Amino acid sequence: MLKLIIHIWHGCADYKIPQVMRGIGLLEYDEKLSKMVDNQDEIEQNSEYEIEIRASMIVVIDIIKKKLDDNVCAIKINDYIWGLSKKMKESLKPYHLTRNINY
Repeated sequence: MLKLIIHIWHGCADYKIPQVMRGIGLLEYDEKLSKMVDNQDEIEQNSEYEIEIRASMIVVIDIIKKKLDDNVCAIKINDYIWGLSKKMKESLKPYHLTRNINY
């Protein structure tokens, strides 16, 4: 039997996207997570914090997409934010560190 699989792209599992979102105020970490990220402590793969960071990134991209009346696809929003990382390189706080083979 053949299965049809539909992928809905909400964003990529990337470390730069949450870094930029945090830098421009779209994501805010609690005090404990902020310290971990800023001190460049490793966040365990599949931990609550790692999943929360990735899920929040997807939610923010979806909110932006809805604010744009769904006229821009999520991956373009993702790519735009990723592009900002190059322009903001010097002003950004560190990104979260997680050993991962998925990206």
